[in-house]
Amino acid sequence: MRVLHCFDKYLNSTMNWACHAIRHTPGVQPLIAAPLIVRNQYFDAAFEYLHSGWQWQQPADEWSFSALQRVVARLLRDRYWTSVFNRLEQHPPSIVHAHFASVGCVVMEQASQQKLPLIISFYGADYERLPHIRPEFKKRYRRLFELATLLVCEGEHGASILAKMGCPESKIRVVR
Repeated sequence: MRVLHCFDKYLNSTMNWACHAIRHTPGVQPLIAAPLIVRNQYFDAAFEYLHSGWQWQQPADEWSFSALQRVVARLLRDRYWTSVFNRLEQHPPSIVHAHFASVGCVVMEQASQQKLPLIISFYGADYERLPHIRPEFKKRYRRLFELATLLVCEGEHGASILAKMGCPESKIRVVR
């Protein structure tokens, strides 16, 4: 099974759990998509990476991206994701897995247009911080709840917050 794992940046050293979870999921061929890719100890040669055409170098740590690289990534983010989904049209993944709700909000329409199941992994900041500091995400989350196949969170507390935000409980799964 091919799973497209979507990140805004792959992979910060503080997110080592994501690499381990992807690496140790049996029977899965991981595709990694991120506008910025870090070549650190979590850059697994067994994964397939969908690079951007404007990524000049892949630094060994997340702090070594130049200001220009970060600005270009932000400005061309939507174009990057459109190109990823266009490249995958001929051989689509079985599932799209967006790590973090903010990434899910960016890829949800393309996944829906290609009729691909969309799983969103919510982490603490996704429901505790982001909708409060960026209120436009409350509206985006409503659309995300509509289009996503499954929303994953780490505990009952997160599940209850998602339900209070309007996510159908049938779409919420707790994965510890």
